Amino acid sequence: MQKEYIIFSMFNKKIYYIIQINQTAQEVRHEFCKEFYEDTRFTLFCDYVKKSSEVKIIEKVLNYMDIHYNEDLKLEKIADLFGYNPAYLGRLLYCRIGTNFSLYIERKRLENAKDMLVHTDIKIPEICNLIGYQNVEYFYRKFKKYTSLTPGNYRARHCNKLKLTKTTVR
Repeated sequence: MQKEYIIFSMFNKKIYYIIQINQTAQEVRHEFCKEFYEDTRFTLFCDYVKKSSEVKIIEKVLNYMDIHYNEDLKLEKIADLFGYNPAYLGRLLYCRIGTNFSLYIERKRLENAKDMLVHTDIKIPEICNLIGYQNVEYFYRKFKKYTSLTPGNYRARHCNKLKLTKTTVR
């Protein structure tokens, strides 16, 4: 308990200092992000979050995100749903999963798209809609950036591997 108090005391002093020397909310935000996201004390905060009672809430949030990844998810909507400030929830998620909210959702969608491409005959535009992308071209760009292959090439390459594996097993 003493360690947590010291950590939060350091944070409070730093936040107070940042607010005093900066004039606008944007300046405060910029300084806060610069100071804490690049600071080793942020790592201590992340360690504390991983051990705290908020772990259960974060697990519920991640479970919600995993189930509803194909919907139009916004951090603000989820924060409101779970009764958190969006910025604070974003930090908690970052500490827990090591990436930001948007990137987590994007990876979840693309991993599910890869799975559907290999294990189903669903057409690519339909997969795009099923995983939460409304724009097929945008989905193609994101998929290619993520896998270095277009969805069609990914399906062809991995379906051939799957067929070869099934024939050699028999």
